[in-house]
Amino acid sequence: MKLRGLAAITLLLSTTSLFCDTIRGLVVEEVSLKMDTKFEQTAEIALEEMASLQIEGLSRFLDAIQIELHLSNTLKQYADSFGITIHKKIKPKPVSGEKSFTGEKVFFHHLPFLNRMYFTIPVNRAPSAENGLQTGSFELDRSITPDEFPLLISMVPIMKGIPDLVLEKKFYLTFRPVLEKKGLLELSIHRPPKKEQEAIRLFIDDNMIEVPEAALIMDSGIHQLKVESSSFQEVNASFTIESGQKRRVDIILEELTSELKLDAPENAEVFLDGEKLKLSDEPVRLKEGKHLVRIKIDEYSFSKRFTSQRGKNYHLSIIFDIIINED
Repeated sequence: MKLRGLAAITLLLSTTSLFCDTIRGLVVEEVSLKMDTKFEQTAEIALEEMASLQIEGLSRFLDAIQIELHLSNTLKQYADSFGITIHKKIKPKPVSGEKSFTGEKVFFHHLPFLNRMYFTIPVNRAPSAENGLQTGSFELDRSITPDEFPLLISMVPIMKGIPDLVLEKKFYLTFRPVLEKKGLLELSIHRPPKKEQEAIRLFIDDNMIEVPEAALIMDSGIHQLKVESSSFQEVNASFTIESGQKRRVDIILEELTSELKLDAPENAEVFLDGEKLKLSDEPVRLKEGKHLVRIKIDEYSFSKRFTSQRGKNYHLSIIFDIIINED
């Protein structure tokens, strides 16, 4: 019977320390935890092997990391012979194939007689007051800040006499992020050229707010946005904020304009402010102010003055009627 890992026994049975430890073991898995509620990644490690854990993305909304440990029935029979240990502030950066590091131990626990165990690493929050009340669930008694990553997670022997068959079995570690139900909105409002100073009113979920200069923290879910202005067309839009994610929303404002729709006979000639218009179903854009419309049909000519207001549309209709008077 071959025994391994005995040199580490005394160190691993000691209490958690803030002093740097020398960590020896082969890194065989690298986990990069994404800030996505659907993300999970499983690492396979044997005794005296390690998995590194790094976080990727917007970590300010990362509440905790959950590690699910799965043991086969064979490993379960020797559960009291193993322990799981977690170190933070790892140097040098752990990569697959490396074997020697330094770091601070933040957690160690022997494995109970269970097939599945759950370990919670608090991030950006205090540890839970209910820690340890549920069988098979463990939580670190201190919070890990994002700048203390990467972590190293290793499975270590703490008893003598472990058979070679057991030493070669794999432990399965599944990593999942626990995110606050919040995210960031990065809102950019684009006005037309030379209209940058025109006033607008911005509403999100019916609440009027100032145009933000920085990203807004928002609850996850669907939100409604509205932009009102006397200079631009009203904008109504919806957007979704996902937990732990940044959402960029670009709003392009268009000038508030007026239009003139023509309804005239085919043989009519229509002039707007002296310019002949082409008769079609498409409306003509109007500038705000006073206008003169002249209609010419054969030898007849009619004219009409009107004033257009920004944002209002107009309909020009030419109606001919026959009037019969009784003598």
